[in-house]
Amino acid sequence: MKKLNLRQWVLIGIPVVACSVVIPVGGQTVESEMRQLVRQLDLFVSETIITDQSNQLGPEFRQTFRTRPQLNLANVGQYFATHPSEVMAFRRYIQQLANTGFISGDLAESLVIAAFQSLELAPKNQALARSSILDSAPGPSTSNTVAVFDLKLEGTNQPHSVPPEDSKPSHKQMDFGESLDVEQRAAVAAQELEEKLEEQKRIERNKMLARALIDEFSQGKPSPESLGRRVERVVTQFAATESKKQAETFLDNVQVSVTSIRNGPEYEVRGLKAFDQVNPNHFGFTEFGLVSDEEDTTVNIGVGIRKLSEDQTVMGGVNAFYDHEAGSGHKRGSIGVELVSAPFRFSANRYYALSDGKALTALQTEKPMSGRDVDVELALPYFPGLFAGYNQSKWYGEDGVADVERKSYRLKGNLSKNLSVEVGKRTYSSSIEDQNTAKLSYNYVFGADSDVPTIIDMDTQPYRHNKVGPHERYRLVERENKIVTQVSQSGLQVTFTGL
Repeated sequence: MKKLNLRQWVLIGIPVVACSVVIPVGGQTVESEMRQLVRQLDLFVSETIITDQSNQLGPEFRQTFRTRPQLNLANVGQYFATHPSEVMAFRRYIQQLANTGFISGDLAESLVIAAFQSLELAPKNQALARSSILDSAPGPSTSNTVAVFDLKLEGTNQPHSVPPEDSKPSHKQMDFGESLDVEQRAAVAAQELEEKLEEQKRIERNKMLARALIDEFSQGKPSPESLGRRVERVVTQFAATESKKQAETFLDNVQVSVTSIRNGPEYEVRGLKAFDQVNPNHFGFTEFGLVSDEEDTTVNIGVGIRKLSEDQTVMGGVNAFYDHEAGSGHKRGSIGVELVSAPFRFSANRYYALSDGKALTALQTEKPMSGRDVDVELALPYFPGLFAGYNQSKWYGEDGVADVERKSYRLKGNLSKNLSVEVGKRTYSSSIEDQNTAKLSYNYVFGADSDVPTIIDMDTQPYRHNKVGPHERYRLVERENKIVTQVSQSGLQVTFTGL
């Protein structure tokens, strides 16, 4: 099959296609134009396909070609073998992509040729088309050649044009005309702007580093440090400052805490990232954490959605978490809801064991437990920084073992902007002994400039319904982060861990 080069398909005098509008050459219509293209490519295409061309691409085209990598020769050939009536509309579409610089001229040429060549494989192409094209060609036209497409940019002055021949597109078809052109230009402009902004940030960082070095060496004070060490120190300090800025863009809340319980200290590290750049009053978030004690280490990963009221005094949300115990391999999932305001906080969670039991010894088996909990916190009147909390949880026993209920009472508050303390007491419905707890937490909310009330701050009013601030907006989800397990052994002796 003969394949012509794009340079051989130049028009004599005027281009054929520009901006999806067909320019007649010597009174050519879409049909006669397609006949010449088919003849030049030495193809056999039936008259039915030539006369049944649509002026728009159908909805399946947009579903098939969503990204630029999908616009390749194989996909194009496969598509137009089953949609032969859209090949001329595709030619105009490729013209626009080439005009906007979205694809190269060489790729555009190859795609159009592949589309036309696939017509020979179309089921509708039942009869040979060469004879019908030659018989129906109006008048002598062998001297005219038709370009696969024209690479002149939009805005080039063209002769008077006529609209394309009427066709019968489906009522569900979509127009890939000027709106596509605007979208492609906007995408290119946005990418160029982003690259310029990144370059400006890089230049600004270099300027700041240079100023820091100039300030260091312009002081004129003798220093026992060598020149290399002084430069290293300045660069290290600058890098630390930049790292903190990057962390502030990555996380919104970080908490490190130590809890004193009967079995020994429990260490916990948690972080939260909110995606509230588009809509600060309705946003998604992700939370991750790690809790470790003498028995095992548990990893938590969760996602959620939070929404603020119109006056920003109340925030509600839903969340889902996955918990994994590293040593034992126990798995658990949970779903939860929360309601937060300045003086009041409520949350409820339902936990689902996702893994089976694990044999600890020949006589002992450990299983994760499903359960639920409800947690309520309320600020004490006239003390906006001091909260009283109550948590009630129930864990469902396995293999005929009775359920375990736990009730927790606590008092918590802020010692400073970032440091908080909590003391509490836990009681159980089973034979587990009651225990006292104490927790010290360091919490840093990035971008929160205002101070929070401490445990000694008093107010003239019992409660104030203030707007939800950064500390409430980015608060960590209140839930049981350790996996509660049931250990059964011979003799019907049962113990519980994680409580």
